[in-house]
Amino acid sequence: MLRLCVVLICLLYGVKTDPGETCPVFTALSIGNALIGTDLKVKLLLYTRQNPHCAEELSSTASKYLDVSKKTTFIIHGYRLTGSRPVWIPDLVQLLLSAEDMNVILVDWNHGATTLIYSNASRNCKRVAEILKKLMDEMLVAGASLASFHMIGVSLGAHISGFVGQLFGGTLGRITGLDPAGPLYRGKPPSERLDPTDAQFVDVIHSDTDGLGYTEALGHIDFYPNGGTDQPGCPLTIFSVYHYFVDIITWNKDTRRGTFSVVLADESGNKAESKVNPEAAAFQQYNQITLLIGFDQDFENIERISLTFSTGSVIGPKFKLRILQMRFRSLTNPERPLRFPSDLEELRELAEALRDYERQHRGSALALFCAAYLYKQSFAIPGSSLLNVLAGALFGPWTGLALCSVLASLGATSCYLLSGAFGKRLLVHYFPEKVALLQGKVEENRSCLFFFLLFLRLFPMTPNWFLNLSAPILNIPVSQFFFSVLIGLTPYNFICVQTGAILSQITSLDAIFSWNTLLKLLAMAVAALIPGALIKKYSKKHLKLDGDEQTQFLNGKKSL
Repeated sequence: MLRLCVVLICLLYGVKTDPGETCPVFTALSIGNALIGTDLKVKLLLYTRQNPHCAEELSSTASKYLDVSKKTTFIIHGYRLTGSRPVWIPDLVQLLLSAEDMNVILVDWNHGATTLIYSNASRNCKRVAEILKKLMDEMLVAGASLASFHMIGVSLGAHISGFVGQLFGGTLGRITGLDPAGPLYRGKPPSERLDPTDAQFVDVIHSDTDGLGYTEALGHIDFYPNGGTDQPGCPLTIFSVYHYFVDIITWNKDTRRGTFSVVLADESGNKAESKVNPEAAAFQQYNQITLLIGFDQDFENIERISLTFSTGSVIGPKFKLRILQMRFRSLTNPERPLRFPSDLEELRELAEALRDYERQHRGSALALFCAAYLYKQSFAIPGSSLLNVLAGALFGPWTGLALCSVLASLGATSCYLLSGAFGKRLLVHYFPEKVALLQGKVEENRSCLFFFLLFLRLFPMTPNWFLNLSAPILNIPVSQFFFSVLIGLTPYNFICVQTGAILSQITSLDAIFSWNTLLKLLAMAVAALIPGALIKKYSKKHLKLDGDEQTQFLNGKKSL
């Protein structure tokens, strides 16, 4: 892992700011919005050379910056699973404005594109096209020409561009499709997708034909870089990009927010630049912030680092932002592939990395954690306790507990279903005695099956992986199985999650003896006593266990 620590003392930056001015920005949503779904709302953000960094929100052609005599380029994003902002949009806007003096209109339909159900986003595409046509009709009345319109669409945005072109009879100047979406569009007639007849010139770039992209040609000219498959160097996860944590200590009185641009340069003059979202950089007097910055390339020997700060405002008084210290920490580690933590030290490193990432990309971090947890549970991979501890460190004690309880239940149920479909014969073949013993006890307690399952989950020595795999063989109803996991593992999950929350908050020995920490430790002790108390209370009243077997359960000498 490349580790670089740079300390910059007393760097002085003169900046301009207007404390009262705000710039409209792309709508930022989260995985929570995707879970409940979003209703369609379209926001149009105009950028020109007169306002290259601070957008103007359009509702009609009555605009301060819109010049209909110039070329107008529309940028239309696609499906957004987590609701996050597309990180590539600011760079594309600046590249277009640097190439030509034009109007650049960003079509923000994140409300409508953010959903777990892809088909819902797809159904909104024609509605977005109709909204765009209304604005373009007004621009035509004001003097614009159809030949001056250029639509750039990504994924579903490419098909939206095609639908707009169809509404104008194919007379638009140009449509550029970037990885047009394949699902729900493959094999459709031209009226239901992007097609060469949608504009005077249609060019398409296919760079993901083996995934979610479209394989067949859709334009007058189609490009297939590297055969159209996944491009070399493109990130698959957050760990595939060259990421750095940047710890910055600032001193200032008046500057509240702004944009950081960090440029790395090596000995050969190669450069890599990254920009930080303005909302992530809020400054206070003597404030320390940690930012996660990703670069598209890495350098073994970094010769120079430059840092630029801007408020994005062109009017207002000048204020000074003093950078007292800046430290770079590389997140990228080419020598060690991404893997699940196997001990507390690896867990601590992963928690530190994800905690900084989670601050800026909460939805993505949540989705990554859920996927990892469900993967481990579904395939009975040991180590859920470490993920429970990680949940406490990342999401806090109560959110972490709710999350782990639900994920543990869903993952165990997934394991149940997989075992029922593919694993019955293997389990009976390799564990015949254990399956027979457990089956006998299940049949004896069939009248109070839920209490028996709850007993097994509360008992600390129960091999939960074996219970998950054998449950479908024992004809345990999936509903009782699910809720026994949800309730029975709550004390265990509580202890693990609270441990993670405590470890993430302790920064000194004094913190160990704070009232907050002591109360959490007391709660953990109570949670540890709950399973034993419930076992003693309900095993005698509800369960059919003989004395020797009950003693084995309570003494931790379980035969399973």
